[in-house]
Amino acid sequence: MPALTRGATRTLRPPARRAAHAMDALHTEIDNPLDLLAGHHLLAEPACTCGLPQCPSAGATPQAVATRIFLIERHPVVSAGLRSVLAAAPDLAVVGSATDPGHAVAAVHRVRPDLVLLGRGPGLDADLAAVAALRRPDGAPDARILLLRRAGTTTEASRILMAGGSGCFPLDLPPDRIIDAVHLAAAGATLFLPAPHPSARTPCRPNARSTRPA
Repeated sequence: MPALTRGATRTLRPPARRAAHAMDALHTEIDNPLDLLAGHHLLAEPACTCGLPQCPSAGATPQAVATRIFLIERHPVVSAGLRSVLAAAPDLAVVGSATDPGHAVAAVHRVRPDLVLLGRGPGLDADLAAVAALRRPDGAPDARILLLRRAGTTTEASRILMAGGSGCFPLDLPPDRIIDAVHLAAAGATLFLPAPHPSARTPCRPNARSTRPA
């Protein structure tokens, strides 16, 4: 190999193998084409911060990191509608999806989203079991989880929090309120929309001895 002389210019080629490997892994983990596009966007190289005037990225405005969302919804039409709503917010990106909560645990573990939106199941008990499964170490223990349902009472809201959820909201809210709810949950807030009704208290049964005549 000839020795480099002073003043010679070396041309550095981009690490094509590394980039190809990252994209191959992304294709393996994400099956939905819409999720794949979101994943490619998130894997884009950040703007250069070298500060040199000749750099192509000079003067470019740095982009905020999008909140990574994993969607679990059994009904494809509902899932498509929710995707359309979230697409209106440039700082939200759906990076994965599943129709079955049981099969979503492994996918969530690979994708590592910031927020999981869990569609309504056959009942609250089934939804809380899904939250507990997603909270396991083999799921996404650090992600926040929002249930796409109403909390009818404060007792149901307490059960959601105790299971590891961050709150809930129904899908019949206006699109802007859905986006606001997702932003709040991603920022660390706990929310229940609409506000649940206070749980009815069970009346105390009178003491049997006090009812006896003197």
